[in-house]
Amino acid sequence: MQVWRFLPLLLPRAAKVEILSSGEENGVLAARGTIRVRYSAKRIFESLCDPEENKRIFDNCASVNLRRLVQEDEESKTRTFEVSKTGRWTLLGIPINFESTVLAKEDWKKYEISFKLKKQGAMKHMSGFWRVVPVSQDEAIVLFYNEAIPFIRIPSIFRAFAGRLIREMAASLLEDLRTAIVRWQAEEAAGVVRNLNSWEPGDIEVHRQSMEKAAQLTEG
Repeated sequence: MQVWRFLPLLLPRAAKVEILSSGEENGVLAARGTIRVRYSAKRIFESLCDPEENKRIFDNCASVNLRRLVQEDEESKTRTFEVSKTGRWTLLGIPINFESTVLAKEDWKKYEISFKLKKQGAMKHMSGFWRVVPVSQDEAIVLFYNEAIPFIRIPSIFRAFAGRLIREMAASLLEDLRTAIVRWQAEEAAGVVRNLNSWEPGDIEVHRQSMEKAAQLTEG
């Protein structure tokens, strides 16, 4: 999906989410959203790629059951993982847990994480992406897109509800990220060094050096 399609959604504060499809065509549910934040795009992307920090960011992540490297390309700066998570959501006041397994591709040139469902479950199809667009050295726009096709086609009388549901889920994820960024800013203002377990494909030595430097600063 082209970045320019998100431009009308850009707002400096609250997350803006738009329903693209409520299941009218081929049963597809789809939503996109944006937030604009005062934080480094590179650090946001590194945080999203760190499995432990990713779990802290999103309240709906109950557990990470599997994270296995499938492919890494040092030239294209991409890395693909098989990831299995147990998610938790509250729908109509009822807590629901479910497990999903996706293939997640990190693109360190685009600052993009694209994902797609590996095996069918409650969904026949699910895919989407996170993309972090630098605005300046300390400001970024975060784009999120998600689409899914439920295994059971949604009756027309429930499509409006389904549309609101996917919009609220997308908004919740974006606001979780915004909350995490506020936390990172507060930690850094207090002198806390955040050691992230993520680095560009092929840059393991750079990562090792940065971890050593961070450890020295922490000890000092």
